[in-house]
Amino acid sequence: MAQLHQLTRWEAFRLLPRLLKNPAAVMEENLRRHDGIYGSWLGNHQIVITDDPACAQYALQSHHQLFRKPAETYGVLARALGDGLLSSGGERWQRHRKAIQPGFHPSRIASLGTVMVAEANRLADQWGTGGEKTVNWGDAMVSVTGRIMARTLFGDGLTESDYAEVRRAHDASEQMVIKEIRAPLLLPWLRLTGEVDRVEAGRASARNILFRAIAQRRALPAGQPPDDLLQMLLDARFEGTDEGLTDEDVAAEAMTFYMAGHETSARALTWFLYEIGQNSELQAELRAEAETVCGHRDATAGDVGSLPLLRSCLEETLRLHPPAWIVDREPTQDVELAGHPIPAGRIVAFCLYSMHRRPDLWSDATTFQPRRFLSK
Repeated sequence: MAQLHQLTRWEAFRLLPRLLKNPAAVMEENLRRHDGIYGSWLGNHQIVITDDPACAQYALQSHHQLFRKPAETYGVLARALGDGLLSSGGERWQRHRKAIQPGFHPSRIASLGTVMVAEANRLADQWGTGGEKTVNWGDAMVSVTGRIMARTLFGDGLTESDYAEVRRAHDASEQMVIKEIRAPLLLPWLRLTGEVDRVEAGRASARNILFRAIAQRRALPAGQPPDDLLQMLLDARFEGTDEGLTDEDVAAEAMTFYMAGHETSARALTWFLYEIGQNSELQAELRAEAETVCGHRDATAGDVGSLPLLRSCLEETLRLHPPAWIVDREPTQDVELAGHPIPAGRIVAFCLYSMHRRPDLWSDATTFQPRRFLSK
């Protein structure tokens, strides 16, 4: 078996300032230098980092039963979000996924499209159509995706002040998660400065808002229930039983959906606007495609399949700028990845950002070329 290149503690420590600023670029640089796989450090723990798609397929798909979500990272997420689908694993994950999955029937998701269109129109009206103006796309996308998630999750169950409080708590919590995962040795300092206590207080306030919304929804009289994701969670039943999710379960899944659908979508849309904003010819083609399909009416979820250029632009954006750019797992027994022995308990991080930019997998790997997806 080949010898895995292992960064020394000092080499990993010297990379820390750059890792805190732009970890994906640092990992890509090292992966190119070490043939797509190398060893590093996460606090006091040795880890393996790879962008080999065969390794990812082995751990995440074909032999997923040999791996689990590591406590060092997913435990941090569980403290932030609760024990939802993102942070849980094993039997609990399987049971909850089966209970929740029927709620994501395409017809139900399509019905939520009206909220997305309404919020998109609201944003377009704010921007206006005449004259030049400067717009911070990042802030705008965070705002619009946050409103969409709040409405699709809770309908009218949250007030504007509730939403603002949840948003503040989420933003602070996300920053804490990033710090804990990227630089776990800083945690004692964060506790000393009181930052951990402030974040925990915000998380508790957000959970109280969610519990109040859940209680109000459960107290509604029987009849026509609201058509939102909160109701879907309340209607979910474990396989073969009439048992539903507890309030703790519902709150955890709601926070997970909010995080997964809010920040990641905002980042993807921001990069999408950045990329097409540099190509006026592509903008014209996208506009023509939309006008051909939709005319002067609002788009619907059913139009997505008829907008291939738009879809390919989104797929190319996700290739170059994946919002969820890294996934990690921990083998429960000794395994072999890319010809290297990996001991049980050693965290393996799959850098999707670097994988999507490998020159041996993609022509002009760092160039935005959406038409590469039109033939797929």
